[in-house]
Amino acid sequence: MAVHLVLIACLAAPPNTCQEIPLPEVTSEDVVSCVGTAKAKSEEWQSKHNDYLVIATKCAKTGEAAPASPPAKSE
Repeated sequence: MAVHLVLIACLAAPPNTCQEIPLPEVTSEDVVSCVGTAKAKSEEWQSKHNDYLVIATKCAKTGEAAPASPPAKSE
């Protein structure tokens, strides 16, 4: 079963709220592959979303986390 990457990110400024941000476009065949690419993919996402701070990642089977729209790109 395919798995996708989920970021746990917090706003960098107050109120510093955190949320899970599924990245359904980042899929792998298995958890081991997902974990292997998680750091690079989270750093890539972080570079485009400066108002957030990625604090953790996890790999979830497709369908475990409801797909949500990631935050708008920071300018």
